[in-house]
Amino acid sequence: MKPILLRVTESIAKDIQLLVESLLDDDSFESNALKKGLCVSVDDEPNPVVRVIFNSYIEYLENGRKPKAGEMPSVSELKDWAESKGISADNATLFLVARVIWMNGFSARPILALIEEEVGRLFENDWSDQLFDVIVHEIDKIFK
Repeated sequence: MKPILLRVTESIAKDIQLLVESLLDDDSFESNALKKGLCVSVDDEPNPVVRVIFNSYIEYLENGRKPKAGEMPSVSELKDWAESKGISADNATLFLVARVIWMNGFSARPILALIEEEVGRLFENDWSDQLFDVIVHEIDKIFK
């Protein structure tokens, strides 16, 4: 990838990471697990691709959990969440929390649609112009 295009693509990747992190800072998302697993990278060959990778917790956040579906959540998976909420992280408490989650489930809180909407807005308002300028610059170099 041309150095200038790589710089623009890396800038876009940084913008996406900041966007996702700011959306995860919203109190309506239990985002600790997602933030820890967030990975934003740029693959530059053969064409530039910005990859945004979440850990598996995104599935639960996106789809919710039906009551009594599958197995109870693992106590170890709840420890960080409990500590971040000021809840005792001893095994007995975490077992009860896991049991309530399993019994009651929880509703979906889709975040991917929000990310997609914001990325689309940023592309329309900012990134498309940056990419257009890079393409014009590269074309000018070819014909000079």
